[in-house]
Amino acid sequence: MFSLLPLLLFLIFSVKTMRLVWSQSESYREFGRGACRPIMLLALIPLGPLVLIIMPYFVGAIPASIVAIACSAPALITFRKHVGIFDLSGTSRTEGALQSAHMGFALAMVGLLYVGAFLAFSIVAG
Repeated sequence: MFSLLPLLLFLIFSVKTMRLVWSQSESYREFGRGACRPIMLLALIPLGPLVLIIMPYFVGAIPASIVAIACSAPALITFRKHVGIFDLSGTSRTEGALQSAHMGFALAMVGLLYVGAFLAFSIVAG
């Protein structure tokens, strides 16, 4: 179940979200949020499933899960702040940026849920 397919899906959706954030970089700069940092954080999210494929063989499931959480948590925190900022502005110019922030937040949340499912299956499987 935890194979290369989730890694491929995370890669596809990360690239799509990166393109959306980059297309809204003007709105990000206008509100004092550079578009470069969120894009770098989005690039970390596909590393979570990659870590969960490789690391459990060397260090175990729990340390690998901690490293995978560290790949998604910064993006989750950053995009949550961006959602708040763009939602508070309420202008029509920031609708695209708000949508990109929601997509980044959702992608990071799915990354954390994937880690949780991996950990649950690892504990049950023993």
